[in-house]
Amino acid sequence: GWQRLNTLAVVAKASAIAAVAAPDATVYTGMGTVPLNFQFGFAAPSGIGKGLCMAAPLIAVGRDGKPVDYVKRPAASGEMFVELFYTAVEDETTGKPKTVRHDLPVICEWTEVDSFAAKTSNKGNTLDPYLRSAWSGEDVGDVSISRQKDKAGMILTAGTYRSIVTMGVQPKKSAPLLRDGGGGSKQRTIWFMVPDHEPPRKAAAIREVRDELAAQLGLHVTPLDPPTLSVHGPGSIVVEPEIQDEVLERRALVLSEDASIHEDETHRDNNRIRIAAIYAGWVAGAGNTAVVDAAAWRWADAVMESSSRTRESITKVATMADIQEATNRGDMDGVRRLAAEMRVESANEAMAHSTLERVRQVLTKTGPLSTSGLKNGYLTQKQRKALDDALVIGEVANLVVFDPDARRWAVTEAGRIN
Repeated sequence: GWQRLNTLAVVAKASAIAAVAAPDATVYTGMGTVPLNFQFGFAAPSGIGKGLCMAAPLIAVGRDGKPVDYVKRPAASGEMFVELFYTAVEDETTGKPKTVRHDLPVICEWTEVDSFAAKTSNKGNTLDPYLRSAWSGEDVGDVSISRQKDKAGMILTAGTYRSIVTMGVQPKKSAPLLRDGGGGSKQRTIWFMVPDHEPPRKAAAIREVRDELAAQLGLHVTPLDPPTLSVHGPGSIVVEPEIQDEVLERRALVLSEDASIHEDETHRDNNRIRIAAIYAGWVAGAGNTAVVDAAAWRWADAVMESSSRTRESITKVATMADIQEATNRGDMDGVRRLAAEMRVESANEAMAHSTLERVRQVLTKTGPLSTSGLKNGYLTQKQRKALDDALVIGEVANLVVFDPDARRWAVTEAGRIN
C-alpha cells in the first residue's frame, strides 16, 4: 500500500530487525549452536527503490516489550567493523579515554554495493574476511601494537555479539559479491529482489490496499507515510529432532562434496535454520518458545529458494555487464571467454527444456514418480544431468508439481502431453 516494494524483501528487513530484537538468541542445528547473524543483499536496478525498502520503518522490540537500541553504521575496514562494537569511556584511574565493549547489536549497512566494493577492493583490506567471520559468529579481529596504544577495540569474542549486514545491490554492479574471489560472501548472503512485478497499478486500488492494511493495524485514519511496525525476535529456540537430523544429513553431503550440492549452496542450510528460527518466533508470539518444526523449515526453504533464484538472476546480469565492459575496452580475449561460457549455458538451458518435455511425457503416461525413478528408468545420461534444471523450469511454469509428503513429481493439467 505504501509502495515499499517486494513484500519478501521487506520481510528480509524484518528478519534483520527480529535478530536485533533478540541479540542473545542462538539456534541449535545438531552440530552446535549458531547465532542469528545475517548478511542480506537487496537487488534492484538504479531508481527502483532499494533504499526505500531497506529503510522500511521497523522497530526492534525486546522480550520486555521495550525498544532495543542498536548501532547502525557502515565500516571502512575490518578493524573499524570491530570498533563498532566498542564505545569510548573515561578511564577512572588515568582520566584518559579508553574503549570498552558494549552489548548492542550492530547493523552494517551499505545502500549501494559500490561503496562496499570500493572498500574491499583495496589490497590488504580486512573488511570482507571480518564480515564473513562475524556471520559465522566466531572470534573476529586481531591485536596490533598501534591499536593497542590507541586503546582501540580489537577483538570480538565468539558468541558475544549480534552482527547484521545489509547491502543494496545493482545487478550490473554485483560482481564484487559474486566472484569466486569474494571468499564465500555470495554463499553467505541471502538475496532478495526489490522490484514488485504484481502491484496494484491504479491509484484507487493502491489506496484500497493501504486502507485495508491501516484497518488491520487498528488505525482510524490512513497515514500518508507507512506506519512504523514493531518486530520482536524469538525467545528460546527449540529445533525438532527430525529437522536436526535433516541438517546433519545435508551437512554430510556438503562435507563429502556431493554432486547434489551446488558450490553456491554450501551455506544454504546454515542460513535456512536461522530464517526458520525467526519465522518460528513470529508464529510463537513475543516471549514464547520458538519451535522450528516442519512448517518453519518449509517456509525458510521457500525463502532460500527465492534467494537462490535471485542470485542466479543477478549473476546472469553481472556476466552480461562484464561482457559489455570487456567489449568497450577492447579486451577481445575476455569477450571470447565470456561468450563461450554463455554458449555453454545456453546449450544447458536447451537441454533442460527438452528434458522437461520428456519428463512431461513420462509423467503423463506413468503417473507420479520420484526424482530417482525418473532418472533411473526413463532418461538418457544427458537428460539425467539436466533433470534438476528441467524440474525447476517445469515447476515455475506450473507444468509439473512436487508432492513433499510422497516425495514424487506429478504432471499438472497444463503440463499433460496426450
